[in-house]
Amino acid sequence: AAGRLKGYGAGYRRPGKVSSAIASPIMDETYCNGVLVVDSDSRNAFRDGDIKVVDLFANQIAIAIGKRRVHDATQKRLSDLEVVSKASSRLLTSLDMETLIGLSIEGIREIAPLDAVFFLKEEGGYRPIKSGIKQGREAVCSLEGTLAGTAANDRQENYISNTSRYPTPVMPSGGKDIKSALIIPLRCEDETLGVFVLSSPLADAVRSGEITLIKLLSNHVAVSLKNALLHSEIRRQAITDALTGLYNRRHFNELIEGEAERVGRGGRPFSLLLIDIDFFKKVNDTYGHPAGDAALKEVSSIIRKTLRAIDHPARYGGEEFAALLVETGTDGAFMTAERLRRAIRRNAVNYEGKSISITISIGISTCPVDSASESEIIDKADKALYHAKKTGRDKVVTWS
Repeated sequence: AAGRLKGYGAGYRRPGKVSSAIASPIMDETYCNGVLVVDSDSRNAFRDGDIKVVDLFANQIAIAIGKRRVHDATQKRLSDLEVVSKASSRLLTSLDMETLIGLSIEGIREIAPLDAVFFLKEEGGYRPIKSGIKQGREAVCSLEGTLAGTAANDRQENYISNTSRYPTPVMPSGGKDIKSALIIPLRCEDETLGVFVLSSPLADAVRSGEITLIKLLSNHVAVSLKNALLHSEIRRQAITDALTGLYNRRHFNELIEGEAERVGRGGRPFSLLLIDIDFFKKVNDTYGHPAGDAALKEVSSIIRKTLRAIDHPARYGGEEFAALLVETGTDGAFMTAERLRRAIRRNAVNYEGKSISITISIGISTCPVDSASESEIIDKADKALYHAKKTGRDKVVTWS
């Protein structure tokens, strides 16, 4: 508009009065970014040509603003993609499950400042992991009746901009202060590996661009987790006995070697238990080899329950087992062995309606009391076991 201002203020202040003005909108397609104003303290100061010049300048300013916005958006996009790229590269550095999850959470927080909990799918439910790296194992929980559980079952991400509209909790516990949440199931090859719950105490905390980037990173996370699971399973099969799930002999010998080195550096003693099922051939001959397998599984289960979490049980041979008791002297090892012997004697093996009573004999040696040599420790425990079997079986004998 040009000409005399009649009954209108200029809309801004400057020294002197404004008697005439040209105002041209700075348009970005249908959106008005601002207004370019040229004014004068004289009346009727502008002609039609002036209006065209101001419109031309307004158009040029609109173009410059548009270019700047495109540039800024492009730079932001490149920066965000760089974050995703770096986070994805870090995921390739480890095959440890909890380390991967910790790196994933760090990458997500570089995209958006969100609280993050990952629920790793395991037998019986989901195990929550909050920090991922060297954290104590949380108990497995159920996601039933939660938004996280719904997302996992539907295999579909869900963004809740305001949780106050939902009576259903976001996750099993610790979600009272959540006002908005992004829930992403991690899927790979049609398998749900876990669920990411990303949350904020603020409503509408996640923008659409951030959701896109987080989903992109989550795809990389799912592939990395699948690789870690495969690696873990291959390693488990390589070091464990297929029937009992205990360590195999080769890996157990490596553990003994490591413990002997630790004791040699001034560490506390350890004890070795060699365990043999008494008259095991008679079980196979009387009830059949499947019954023998059932007996082996039962014995291995009782061994696992009797020992501490830090100890290492193994299947050492056909009907022979072994246990490495960390930081345990001869007296402590004897008490553990006696507890194990009594537990196996009390628990008969039930197979196809038959109750099969079994007993075990145990030989014990201790490092460095009996020897500092790995081979001698094994040999002396074996000789103690031989003595237990020759002198009546169903007993515990220490080398000393």
